[in-house]
Amino acid sequence: MTLRSRPGTPPRHGEILSSLAHVCRETGRAGKAERLCHRALALHRKAGNRNSEGVTLGTLGSVLYETGRIGPAERCFEQALRALRKVRSPLAEAIVLGSTANLLKGIGQMRRAEASYVRAMAIFRRIGDRRMVGVTLGNLATLYSETGRIGAAERSHKRALAIHRDVGNRRFEGVALSGLGLIYQETGRHAPAERSFAEGLRILREVGDRRFEGVLLGNFANLLAETGRPEAAEQSYGLALDLDREVGNRHSEAVALGNLAVLQRNQGRLESAERCFVQALRIHRDIRNRRGEGIVLGTLAGIYRDTGRGGKAQRAYEAALAIHREVRNRRFLGVHLCDQALLHLGEGRPAEAGRQWREGAALVRELGDVAALQTLTAEMLAACGKAGAPVWTEVPGSGEIARRR
Repeated sequence: MTLRSRPGTPPRHGEILSSLAHVCRETGRAGKAERLCHRALALHRKAGNRNSEGVTLGTLGSVLYETGRIGPAERCFEQALRALRKVRSPLAEAIVLGSTANLLKGIGQMRRAEASYVRAMAIFRRIGDRRMVGVTLGNLATLYSETGRIGAAERSHKRALAIHRDVGNRRFEGVALSGLGLIYQETGRHAPAERSFAEGLRILREVGDRRFEGVLLGNFANLLAETGRPEAAEQSYGLALDLDREVGNRHSEAVALGNLAVLQRNQGRLESAERCFVQALRIHRDIRNRRGEGIVLGTLAGIYRDTGRGGKAQRAYEAALAIHREVRNRRFLGVHLCDQALLHLGEGRPAEAGRQWREGAALVRELGDVAALQTLTAEMLAACGKAGAPVWTEVPGSGEIARRR
């Protein structure tokens, strides 16, 4: 259906355009959503409809954020909040607060993001909107996961999932299942992770959410790689990247490229892996995704280390660790402290390597990331054996540190 503005267009026309823009955004048609938002805004402003103008600015801000245009998105959200507070529209204000929190989380401003989610949640609860309480709980769960609060993340995802099922919100039921799958994977529960991803994927395809389908396919590819199915993983990354590029989801594209690079690195395809990492890093920086930038920098440092570029590796590790601390990414702070310890060991500094590896491994263990801890331990044992250095077979919190030659 095509709608065209004409002289004397009734006010309802702008509302229809705004609703269509929202549907297009949710089903991954970002370009069409953006065009519809601009047409709707012109009609709302002509009619002096500040409430509808604010709602549509919020939709446009989300489209801009999801396609990597951070500055314009921030300005849209600020304009939307001003308009909605002026007309005292609490539901729409809370929705824009949640969208603002998504942006803040995406650029690594975790404390501000959490505060914005909490403000939005308070409004939704006050006005009794259970659907949006569930959506916000799911977003908070993702923030908890990204800042190392795994128990809180799992509880929040489960509460969100129960609400989505109760109110019949199928789209966010699929999103919540994907979030739970990630928690299960990170804590070594591979079978429930695979079931969650499969059910979430089926739901997202059923409701036509191609944008989040791409995100979930990338997450599922990580699980396939972790459980020894590299060919299936590479195929799933390819499908994810195709969808990410189709819908303009640059954030998810960069994440999938970085994870594909990890798979290629583990297969010894270092040149291809480095190219993917560099592409991912460029996108993360372009969309101001500090968390993603730190993860890719630290992982790329490992390639520099393994290919004899020690100075470049050291600089990349230091930059990555600074970003992890800035955005409170405790999981990758631990992982990359351990990785950097291998660089110190290879350069003949075993005492420094041991101290740093213990610090990083304790963080990873505290967060319950079983698979990462096993991989890091295997790498450390091999490196210590090669260097003839002391070996630490346990990490703090699991008993005494045992040293042997």
